[in-house]
Amino acid sequence: MTRRLISIALVCAGLASQASARDYFVLLGGGAGPASSEVSIEKNVEWISGLLDSRGHEGHDVLFAAGLQDPTRDVKTNRVDPELAGLWLPIARVYGNRARLFEAFHKNTVARSADAATRENALDLLQQRLTAMQAGDNLMLVYNGHGGGSDEDPSQHHLRLWDNTRLTVGDLVQTLEHQPPQTVFRFVLPQCYSGPFLRTIHQQLSIGESGPVNTARCGFTAAPHHRKSEGCTEVEDEREYVDYSTYFFAALDGQSRLGQALSREPDTNGDGRVGLNEAHIYAATESYSRDVPGATSEYFLQQWQPWYVRGQTWSYPESSGDGHHARMVRTVAARLGFPADLDHVMLVREVSDRRIALEAQINGLEAEVRSLRQRELDLRGELARAGTSRWPELRNPYGVNFNGLEPENIGEISAWLESRPLYSELESVQNEIDAGNETILGMERDLGMHLRILRWLELSRLEYFLYRFGSRADISSYESLQDCESWTGLGE
Repeated sequence: MTRRLISIALVCAGLASQASARDYFVLLGGGAGPASSEVSIEKNVEWISGLLDSRGHEGHDVLFAAGLQDPTRDVKTNRVDPELAGLWLPIARVYGNRARLFEAFHKNTVARSADAATRENALDLLQQRLTAMQAGDNLMLVYNGHGGGSDEDPSQHHLRLWDNTRLTVGDLVQTLEHQPPQTVFRFVLPQCYSGPFLRTIHQQLSIGESGPVNTARCGFTAAPHHRKSEGCTEVEDEREYVDYSTYFFAALDGQSRLGQALSREPDTNGDGRVGLNEAHIYAATESYSRDVPGATSEYFLQQWQPWYVRGQTWSYPESSGDGHHARMVRTVAARLGFPADLDHVMLVREVSDRRIALEAQINGLEAEVRSLRQRELDLRGELARAGTSRWPELRNPYGVNFNGLEPENIGEISAWLESRPLYSELESVQNEIDAGNETILGMERDLGMHLRILRWLELSRLEYFLYRFGSRADISSYESLQDCESWTGLGE
């Protein structure tokens, strides 16, 4: 009887512990300064913060740009005024920066952003939450902003935080040394060059690390170490947003950020809840962007492969087409128009051929744009010299005399510039540059989709070989990371 009472007490204690478990969320956002703190970042952080509120996580933390106490106008936007465009555009074409003609700044409106999103504040906040955590608790870090990299040392890839500070992979791993036992840390990092943050599952960050991993850490990134990701735009129209966060958190919310129905049901296992892994799969298959998303379990597979698997590059066993990576391949391959009956080897070849062709086209277009930019500089120089000989005030746009020019003077200058023989050529060259950059972006997005297919084919192959040749410890680590990634604490 006594043993039974003890057992019941232990079970009740366990249930009480689980019931009291807390979920902590830290949202970081903004740029290194106002010029890189675009309005889309602000909108993403506000949207995700609202989603957390709707899930009962009103106590989540937010650090955004300069914070709310600092009066700095820390968000950049772009609001075109058609009337002023006609007046100022010729001057901007010759003397200024067309892309920044209607650049404007405002103070951020992120309600919970008490402090600036600096490296020091971010690390202090993470340390505070880690210190407060008890067994069963979860901590999730979500970032929206810019990233930077290092070709020599992946541990130096970083979040570009406010006041030109950096939070590196190494900083995060060092901070996580204080993670209490039986707690879980997760992250969503969609910035450019974010892939090396998947290395946080390692206690040591030596390049090529393939030792034991900490499966109480997991997360998702939007791009490999060498690629840019989508997002961070001064455009206010959210219909144009195709970044990883837009799709990832829409899957968790059950609707798009505009309140519209999703393109498909993200709950792939049918349990009625959307896990983080399912949100990742939704973002990776439903977005059309230059992103090549990654997850910690995928990174584990790539690091695990022994030499005898690494050498079987073209080996795609039949059963390797049964997992979720293979299903992702089929979804996107069909979207790109590849025949459904292609086996893995043929699909690799065809996708690789398209990839090579796209990269060659991108390189060719980039060379053309560079040539056009040189011609643009020459034309601007000639027109600028002619203009300043007539209106010397144009030599110093920050001077009192320039600011004293009346609107009719601006109109006169613009009309005169437009009448110059070289102006029409300048306008044509700049329009060609814009069109070329737009085409390059479209091709970069095409390339991103093809790179995803190649990545998933490789992961499908590696997963097959892991279950065939991997040790029990390796398989256990892989499955534990997948369990960590499948957390449903946010999905409905």
